[in-house]
Amino acid sequence: DDTSIHQRFHGGWLSKKYNYMSWTLSCLQSRKFYDKVELVTDARGKLLLIDNLELPYTNVRVELDCLNHYPNSLWTLPKIYTYNIQDEPFMHIDGDVFIWEKFHEKIELAQLCSQQLVIDHKPQYIAMEEIESCFTYIPDCIKIDKTEHNVLRISNAGILGGTNLDFFREFANLSFKFVDNNLSQLHNIKSGSFGMIFEEYLFYCLSKTRGIEVTYLLEPLTDDFTGTQLIGFETVPSKTKFIHPVGTFKRYKQICDLLDSTLLINYPEYYFRIMKLLHEFKI
Repeated sequence: DDTSIHQRFHGGWLSKKYNYMSWTLSCLQSRKFYDKVELVTDARGKLLLIDNLELPYTNVRVELDCLNHYPNSLWTLPKIYTYNIQDEPFMHIDGDVFIWEKFHEKIELAQLCSQQLVIDHKPQYIAMEEIESCFTYIPDCIKIDKTEHNVLRISNAGILGGTNLDFFREFANLSFKFVDNNLSQLHNIKSGSFGMIFEEYLFYCLSKTRGIEVTYLLEPLTDDFTGTQLIGFETVPSKTKFIHPVGTFKRYKQICDLLDSTLLINYPEYYFRIMKLLHEFKI
């Protein structure tokens, strides 16, 4: 709907301010632990994140404008494209993922890695009902999994990566085929969850079909993220080392305030740069 698309323009956060703060904290925390932190973006993303916010990415690739003709509802498609253009082992992290330690070696060296396995996530069923009722093409690995299991699973893509680049080539090509072959039917998808299907569910199904183990950062999660430690800003860094405010958590005022204060305390220079930008452009 219009509301969900509007929220996507600021990454699902309550306002653009928190979206800018999220990208900033995510980049800066990643740079604390890794020497190579690359940004893949479009021209507008470079203008904001590099030219205006001056975030210290070690490399910037402006490659995503080639996707501008796709509908805004396909907001995970640039991630798929990004996976496909990697030429060395990688780990993609979302702009709302914040770390307070390096990832364990088992994650960094895995053929495939993901944030966590999510089991029986309700929005997935709604999306699949819509897809099965109106799409002309569904990848075989999804059909097989759907036939074999009543309980569906996805690999959460807060982090997603690995050393098996051949798998990511196949995954990305299949994902784009899934999207491109059904573009004329996208208007029938009302749930807004197709992005989860052609990224997280397809990743899970294809890895299972190919017999490639996925190494997960966190323990499996059932149904939803209620009560999760993924939003535990209050306990970083002593207890919580990984934060990812998934879904509607980014619209909680408390979470936005904690993001704000965390950035202010740890990176005041960047915090006030954002505030100055908001003031100058009357955002």
